[in-house]
Amino acid sequence: MPKEEGYVEDAMLDYEEGTQFIAQKLPRLMRKYQAFTDTCFTKGKLAVKDKQLMALAVSVALRDEYCILSYTKACIDENCTDSEILEAVSVAAAFCLRLQ
Repeated sequence: MPKEEGYVEDAMLDYEEGTQFIAQKLPRLMRKYQAFTDTCFTKGKLAVKDKQLMALAVSVALRDEYCILSYTKACIDENCTDSEILEAVSVAAAFCLRLQ
């Protein structure tokens, strides 16, 4: 069944509102979490693009809808091709099938 129009935008807004709520309640924790995340996704031995593809694959394997949306956008922002995105998602799907 197709998602309603504006679904992605609404889901990402919900995620952002939830993140802001946590940041208000636990600001120090959120700052440290954000610093950790930022460090994880900076260029190192792996390119940022590769890290985003990995994160998308993990998101699919965990069936985390917010992360799937977020990391799909991040992959697009890093100029991943459709083929690269589909290949990463396929690896996740293959992994999930092995677990069954």
